[in-house]
Amino acid sequence: MTLKFAPHIRVIVADRDPFTRHMFRLIFQAYDEFALVGLAGTGIELLRLYQMQRPDVVLVDLGLPRFNGIKAARFLRTIYPRIQIIGIARGHVSDYARAQFMDTGAYACLSNVGSIHDLITTVNESIS
Repeated sequence: MTLKFAPHIRVIVADRDPFTRHMFRLIFQAYDEFALVGLAGTGIELLRLYQMQRPDVVLVDLGLPRFNGIKAARFLRTIYPRIQIIGIARGHVSDYARAQFMDTGAYACLSNVGSIHDLITTVNESIS
Protein backbone atom coordinates (compact mmCIF):
# COMPACT_ATOMS: atom_id res chain seq x y z
CA MET A 1 0.00 0.00 0.00
CA THR A 2 1.32 3.43 -0.93
CA LEU A 3 0.53 6.29 1.38
CA LYS A 4 -0.42 9.55 -0.27
CA PHE A 5 0.33 12.81 1.40
CA ALA A 6 -1.27 16.08 0.46
CA PRO A 7 1.25 18.32 -1.22
CA HIS A 8 2.49 21.17 0.87
CA ILE A 9 1.81 24.71 -0.21
CA ARG A 10 5.26 26.27 -0.33
CA VAL A 11 5.27 29.79 1.09
CA ILE A 12 7.74 32.66 1.42
CA VAL A 13 6.92 35.58 3.68
CA ALA A 14 8.57 38.96 3.08
CA ASP A 15 7.97 41.49 5.83
CA ARG A 16 10.06 44.40 7.13
CA ASP A 17 9.33 43.63 10.80
CA PRO A 18 11.26 40.77 12.48
CA PHE A 19 8.47 40.17 15.02
CA THR A 20 5.87 39.90 12.25
CA ARG A 21 8.08 37.45 10.32
CA HIS A 22 8.36 35.36 13.50
CA MET A 23 4.57 35.37 13.92
CA PHE A 24 4.10 34.22 10.32
CA ARG A 25 6.61 31.45 10.96
CA LEU A 26 4.57 30.24 13.95
CA ILE A 27 1.31 30.44 12.01
CA PHE A 28 2.52 28.46 9.01
CA GLN A 29 4.30 25.86 11.14
CA ALA A 30 1.01 25.18 12.91
CA TYR A 31 -0.67 23.98 9.70
CA ASP A 32 0.39 20.72 8.09
CA GLU A 33 -0.58 21.80 4.58
CA PHE A 34 2.07 24.52 4.47
CA ALA A 35 5.83 24.48 4.12
CA LEU A 36 7.37 27.83 4.99
CA VAL A 37 10.44 27.84 2.76
CA GLY A 38 11.75 31.31 3.46
CA LEU A 39 11.52 34.58 5.33
CA ALA A 40 12.78 37.86 3.88
CA GLY A 41 13.16 41.31 5.40
CA THR A 42 13.71 43.29 2.20
CA GLY A 43 12.57 43.17 -1.41
CA ILE A 44 16.06 42.16 -2.53
CA GLU A 45 16.08 39.23 -0.07
CA LEU A 46 12.66 38.18 -1.38
CA LEU A 47 13.90 38.08 -4.98
CA ARG A 48 16.95 35.99 -4.02
CA LEU A 49 14.87 33.59 -1.92
CA TYR A 50 12.30 33.17 -4.65
CA GLN A 51 14.95 32.19 -7.17
CA MET A 52 16.28 29.53 -4.80
CA GLN A 53 13.01 28.15 -3.42
CA ARG A 54 10.36 28.73 -6.13
CA PRO A 55 7.39 28.71 -3.71
CA ASP A 56 3.73 28.46 -4.65
CA VAL A 57 2.75 31.62 -2.78
CA VAL A 58 4.55 34.76 -1.67
CA LEU A 59 3.17 37.00 1.07
CA VAL A 60 4.70 40.42 0.65
CA ASP A 61 4.59 43.52 2.84
CA LEU A 62 3.87 46.49 0.58
CA GLY A 63 6.28 48.60 2.65
CA LEU A 64 9.38 46.46 2.25
CA PRO A 65 12.65 48.37 2.28
CA ARG A 66 15.18 48.11 -0.57
CA PHE A 67 12.79 47.36 -3.42
CA ASN A 68 9.29 47.78 -2.02
CA GLY A 69 6.54 45.17 -2.17
CA ILE A 70 4.89 46.69 -5.23
CA LYS A 71 8.13 46.68 -7.24
CA ALA A 72 9.03 43.19 -6.01
CA ALA A 73 5.59 41.85 -6.95
CA ARG A 74 5.79 43.42 -10.41
CA PHE A 75 9.28 42.00 -10.98
CA LEU A 76 8.34 38.50 -9.79
CA ARG A 77 5.12 38.45 -11.80
CA THR A 78 6.95 39.50 -14.96
CA ILE A 79 9.54 36.74 -14.70
CA TYR A 80 7.36 34.06 -13.06
CA PRO A 81 3.81 34.63 -14.33
CA ARG A 82 2.34 31.66 -12.42
CA ILE A 83 3.36 32.91 -8.99
CA GLN A 84 0.60 33.70 -6.52
CA ILE A 85 1.27 36.92 -4.65
CA ILE A 86 -0.65 38.14 -1.62
CA GLY A 87 0.02 41.61 -0.27
CA ILE A 88 0.07 42.64 3.34
CA ALA A 89 -0.86 46.28 3.85
CA ARG A 90 -0.04 47.39 7.39
CA GLY A 91 -0.96 50.75 8.82
CA HIS A 92 -2.15 53.43 6.44
CA VAL A 93 -1.76 52.36 2.83
CA SER A 94 -3.32 54.62 0.22
CA ASP A 95 -5.92 53.37 -2.21
CA TYR A 96 -3.49 54.31 -4.98
CA ALA A 97 -0.76 52.04 -3.53
CA ARG A 98 -3.25 49.17 -3.16
CA ALA A 99 -4.37 49.66 -6.77
CA GLN A 100 -0.76 49.67 -7.97
CA PHE A 101 -0.13 46.45 -6.06
CA MET A 102 -3.21 44.73 -7.47
CA ASP A 103 -2.23 45.90 -10.98
CA THR A 104 0.84 43.65 -10.69
CA GLY A 105 -1.50 40.67 -11.00
CA ALA A 106 -1.48 39.90 -7.29
CA TYR A 107 -4.18 37.57 -5.99
CA ALA A 108 -5.17 39.71 -2.98
CA CYS A 109 -4.09 42.47 -0.64
CA LEU A 110 -4.90 41.91 3.02
CA SER A 111 -5.13 44.76 5.49
CA ASN A 112 -3.32 44.18 8.76
CA VAL A 113 -4.05 40.43 8.58
CA GLY A 114 -7.01 40.65 10.93
CA SER A 115 -7.44 36.94 11.50
CA ILE A 116 -5.40 33.82 11.01
CA HIS A 117 -8.44 32.16 9.45
CA ASP A 118 -8.65 34.87 6.75
CA LEU A 119 -4.94 34.53 6.05
CA ILE A 120 -5.01 30.74 5.74
CA THR A 121 -8.17 30.83 3.63
CA THR A 122 -6.68 33.42 1.26
CA VAL A 123 -3.47 31.44 0.82
CA ASN A 124 -5.38 28.22 0.17
CA GLU A 125 -7.75 29.88 -2.30
CA SER A 126 -4.89 31.52 -4.19
CA ILE A 127 -3.65 28.18 -5.47
CA SER A 128 -7.03 26.59 -6.12
